[in-house]
Amino acid sequence: MYTGQDGSVDKLTISIKKYLLVNKKLAQAVFYTIIKLAEDEMNHQKYNANFIKTHEGYKDFVYVPNMQPGLSWADRDIKNEGAESYDSQREAIFTKYLFEEENIQIEEFDINNYDISTLCYVVNCGLNFDNELFEKVIHSVLTCMVDIWKYHDRDYDGHKIVDTFQEQELVELYRREVIEASGDAKTVIDTLFNDIDFSRFTSEAVEFYKDIFGNFLPEFFDAYVDPKRRNRCKKKILYIEQKVAAIDVENVRLQLYQSLMFSVTRYCCGDWSKCRTTYSFTDKQFLNEQFSKYGKYHVVKLLETIYQLRIDELLPEILISIRNSFRDAKTESTKFARDIQEQKSIVNMIILKSFVRCSDMIKEDQELITAYQDILEILIDLNYEEAAVILDEFRVH
Repeated sequence: MYTGQDGSVDKLTISIKKYLLVNKKLAQAVFYTIIKLAEDEMNHQKYNANFIKTHEGYKDFVYVPNMQPGLSWADRDIKNEGAESYDSQREAIFTKYLFEEENIQIEEFDINNYDISTLCYVVNCGLNFDNELFEKVIHSVLTCMVDIWKYHDRDYDGHKIVDTFQEQELVELYRREVIEASGDAKTVIDTLFNDIDFSRFTSEAVEFYKDIFGNFLPEFFDAYVDPKRRNRCKKKILYIEQKVAAIDVENVRLQLYQSLMFSVTRYCCGDWSKCRTTYSFTDKQFLNEQFSKYGKYHVVKLLETIYQLRIDELLPEILISIRNSFRDAKTESTKFARDIQEQKSIVNMIILKSFVRCSDMIKEDQELITAYQDILEILIDLNYEEAAVILDEFRVH
């Protein structure tokens, strides 16, 4: 159906996924079909690996399932030598498991017997984590991806096995089952942390997790008309916080702190200035608590997030967590100065809007007065001239 870069295939895919979500019988058939296709493709890869090892110069070749790019190039050599090619069961699988809807029984799921590149497409077949086998498969896919990124940590060839589109299939599943779900999603969140070896996490694995949790930012932003929806966000973030706190690999834990403060990610950012949102006092209290706990580790991301959530709507209450974060972060003076310089335009916006629009509100609350003045004084210590001018005017007026 591909007719060029007009998005028709993408639109069709979206429609099919939505259809499968409400047609569990067909979703089950698609699930089994993709599993058997993945098994067939792994058999194909192992067949090609055995062929390669029969040739001079390749006798020491070791095939590690799912850790190496596909060996489809061997098909050409097999054909050129007149050897017997792998007998694909693809069409038979479609007939047996998709059209005739035959079930399969898998006692122990070993992902080494299934091609990960094919298996990635099982995640949005329409089933969810209530299905025991589906949960096992998804957890296996997740851990396998972490292993692939670790295996290729030096050569960066992991994308040749699992590419961005396949990654996003899994991100899409977890966003739907965690962030968009109407329940607490604890069971699904658990699959992201239970039996996961965080010591094997590379930068790709960390970014993958941040991509999943990154959708909390627009979800929280958009939920201004539905307090229950926003409260669900808060409860899920606090549950994820417990899981992150238990990670014993410091670097991974520190990086995932970004997700606990609704940090901007590579896929969740943009110009939201024309989008409407508001925050209750309770919402701002929650943000202050999260920003105060984790903002000191990621000042640049903190300021980006505050900007994305709309500074005008957050001021003046958000000054408290900005002060707390700045105060704690400035102990690493060189890094802090660099971070502030990088986000100078946002910092200027915060201190100027606070003075011009919120002075009266700030002066009605001693905690806000102290927080605002502390921010300005911290910036003055960095030779921030704008802060010195504003502080003088604030004290005078």
